[in-house]
Amino acid sequence: MKSFDCRQLLSMTLASLMLCGGLVGVAMAADDEVEWEIPEDTNTIESLTPEQARKLTAAFEVGQLSLNGFTSLDGDVAKELAGFKGGWLRLSGLTTLDADVARELAAFPRAGILLDGVTRIDADTAEALAKFKAYKLNLNGLSTIDAEAAQGLRGFKGVALALNGLATLDTDAAIALAEFKGNYLGLGGLTTLHPEAANAVAAFKGQLDLSGLTTLLPEVARALAKSEGSLVLNSVATLTPEVAKELSAIKRGLSLGGLTTLDGKTAREFAAFRCTSIDLGLTTIDSETAAALAEYRGFVMTLNGLTALTPEIEAILRTSKASRGIYFPGRFSTVERKPTP
Repeated sequence: MKSFDCRQLLSMTLASLMLCGGLVGVAMAADDEVEWEIPEDTNTIESLTPEQARKLTAAFEVGQLSLNGFTSLDGDVAKELAGFKGGWLRLSGLTTLDADVARELAAFPRAGILLDGVTRIDADTAEALAKFKAYKLNLNGLSTIDAEAAQGLRGFKGVALALNGLATLDTDAAIALAEFKGNYLGLGGLTTLHPEAANAVAAFKGQLDLSGLTTLLPEVARALAKSEGSLVLNSVATLTPEVAKELSAIKRGLSLGGLTTLDGKTAREFAAFRCTSIDLGLTTIDSETAAALAEYRGFVMTLNGLTALTPEIEAILRTSKASRGIYFPGRFSTVERKPTP
């Protein structure tokens, strides 16, 4: 009987210890969750539990939530982050992204998601990303993209798709990206572009950002001039008459913000332009160039880079044949601008 009582007592003691240990564990876990405080700099956060992610998104109901310290992300946490009510979700510390996580993030409906650290995506992940409900999708960390991934991204329903890290673009990928239905396609990392790829991507109907191109071959200019949208070529520093002539077929906007000088011979080619707007980065201008630019008959020309303007050149530019004339920096307030028709 005594032996039985000892065994019973030992069993009861062990059970009590196990119960207490479990309760202590639960209490410690609860205490850990309660004690977690949101750091002042959210970029220092390297990981979150789903509960912490929920607390974090509830605390940031406006503005942006920047979590660039994340190097990995699971689906449960991604699902909570997608519930963020603010504008921008920044996750540029992620270097990889699988399709399951992308599908959870796709529910984020606000301004945009920045995934500029992701260096590679496959076709499944691209298709998941295309389901994003955000206004803008940034994938500026991609240096290459194959045709399959490009085909996945073309279905993105947002307004802006930024792929400004791409260093190369083949024709098949260009064909797919040109089918994106948004208003902005950023390919500003390209420093060269093959004529066939240029011809393909020119089918994009929004603003095509090719700010990385520093020079234009005539055949590339000819292809890009077929663009259905506007062109941003802000790194082109020099322009030959031949290239200017090819660009004259552009129908919408043309931005050449990196073009700081322009000779009269090349400027004369602008008389044939009929595009809606031209933005030139000229810092100085002589009378010959001014007279040539005044023959442009599109809607408006902007010369906001000018650092000086003589009364003689001002008078020449005032004769602009553009519908809204030529705009200058605000300090040249004596230049008359044409009223809106």
